[in-house]
Amino acid sequence: MAQRRAISSGELSHRVHQYETGLSRELFARYNSGQPELGVAYAIVTGILDESQVPPELLEAISGLLDLFRSMKERGELREPG
Repeated sequence: MAQRRAISSGELSHRVHQYETGLSRELFARYNSGQPELGVAYAIVTGILDESQVPPELLEAISGLLDLFRSMKERGELREPG
């Protein structure tokens, strides 16, 4: 059985603050601002979202954005997550 380690309320507060100001904030800013179509196209091209799981009518609607992001990726101009 694994041992549990207690932490102080101050340490807990610090860890929550790190989470809220780190990755959580970056993800929120990236995917909750601007046009949702951009986020979906970016997620598909970078492999975050499996294209086979996206309805064909949505792929058709964002085909221009997919082409743009794929072109940027081929030229090494697309900033990938991570």
